[in-house]
Amino acid sequence: MKATSRLGYWGAVVLAVVVTLVLGVSFARHFELAPVDDAFISLRYATNWARGAGLTFNPGEIVEGYTNFLEVLILAVAIRLGGEPVGAMTAIGWISLGLLTGVFTAFALRHLVPGRPLVAAAMGVVAMLNPVFLTWASSGMESLLYTALLFAAAGAVLEEDSERWAVVAATLLVLAAMTRPEALALVPIFAAVEYLRSRSWRRAGIFSAVFLGAYGSYFVARWIHFGALLPNTFYAKLDYGNIELWRRGAVYVGDFFIAVPLLAIVALLALGPIRRWPRWLTLFAVLVVGQVLIVVYEGGDHFAMFRFMVPVLPFLTAMALYTCVRVSKRIERRDLSTAVLLAMCLVVIGVPGLRVGRQLRRDKEPLRSQFEWHQFEVRLAHEWSLVGRWMGRHLPAGSSVVALPIGAIGFYSDMKVLDPVGIVDPVIAHQDRELGRGYTGHEKFDIDYLLSRSPDYILLLDVATSQPVPLEALAHEMWGDANQALLRHPQLARDYRYENVPMGPLYLNLHVRRDLPTLR
Repeated sequence: MKATSRLGYWGAVVLAVVVTLVLGVSFARHFELAPVDDAFISLRYATNWARGAGLTFNPGEIVEGYTNFLEVLILAVAIRLGGEPVGAMTAIGWISLGLLTGVFTAFALRHLVPGRPLVAAAMGVVAMLNPVFLTWASSGMESLLYTALLFAAAGAVLEEDSERWAVVAATLLVLAAMTRPEALALVPIFAAVEYLRSRSWRRAGIFSAVFLGAYGSYFVARWIHFGALLPNTFYAKLDYGNIELWRRGAVYVGDFFIAVPLLAIVALLALGPIRRWPRWLTLFAVLVVGQVLIVVYEGGDHFAMFRFMVPVLPFLTAMALYTCVRVSKRIERRDLSTAVLLAMCLVVIGVPGLRVGRQLRRDKEPLRSQFEWHQFEVRLAHEWSLVGRWMGRHLPAGSSVVALPIGAIGFYSDMKVLDPVGIVDPVIAHQDRELGRGYTGHEKFDIDYLLSRSPDYILLLDVATSQPVPLEALAHEMWGDANQALLRHPQLARDYRYENVPMGPLYLNLHVRRDLPTLR
């Protein structure tokens, strides 16, 4: 690559990253986007690890209640070095979006519009300003980190035949699998492409050896430490071979494609005569199908804004852009061709991106759009943060609490949190219970076991209220099947008293074990 072309290449990448981050952060601030509650689960693991309490949610309890080890590791290092935990968590999301933008722009310059750096930069910006990417960049979750690593691994596999690139691709895929275990299901696709691209068993062997050696070492280490083949969250949320779970996953995927029909159709149009496919198109199409099957198998997700479909978006977008490039090439005048191409990018990518947020959540009452529901989830995490801070200041150190949202309450209170749905409790997670009909990810619970642990406090209504909530009205104010079962359990009334505790101008409504002093 000549110096001028190298300058144009990196100039396009840097330009796209800077513009995307400036506009993306402005978008997030305008709509007051912030971390969601589940992000604080990983943050509590990282904080405990950084301060020497081990890789634990509740110190002393060895359970893998997260699926994003790489993010937990990065957070623990940042906190250990003096970083502010929530700021570090948010920074990872935006850095991941910047990485994804850079890799996507580089891909566009190599495979879609070679020699046209400004057009490639424009493609990268338009593709990454999708509200789905922006909401998850600010959420504190690992979605963007996983997607960036997966797309970067795909880009490395597509590089010219070189053993060095095989090592790079395998390393990136190891990091992706350490961020989300679902990447393991995609490894055979990458290994097959490694061989088919080079027709070299040596390169494919190097790729496989690096991946198996690195990831195998990590897998054995975590298996020995936690004593389970899979993270505890998989046992809590999945019921392998359950048709109802697959049906729910199919509905989830269907809702996503209904939200982006134009993008999906134009991406599908890229699959013309197979003999004309560029090599990367086959890989991307198979990865889209593979990720969709994973989501269906896992039963979808309870969060708004299609978190589990985030890894699909860059591959789907690249396929749609390929169709746009093919159409624009039919125009002879280069300046007109470029204008048409950019206009198509805005319509094909930008319009579906805006439409995603307007897609209605059919499982909510009243109906809310995806983006409105995500904003609601952000506000809930903020309210739970306030509750957690109050509990940490006013409840005795070392006491325990049952709470359905364990993230922000657990992180800010620093109390021992008993999880009624088993995300950080292997006893509940390993129950044999049919899934697929209740609230996604919150269907397993065992009230007898939970109460046998004698929690000090039980928080059934987990937000502060402007007025005290009477006990007889509690069932209508709270959420969650586990909480409803707790409220109906005879041991609750026998062993706990219900209190409405002033919390500044608000009230915290909770059950207190009868042998503990009143909080009023």
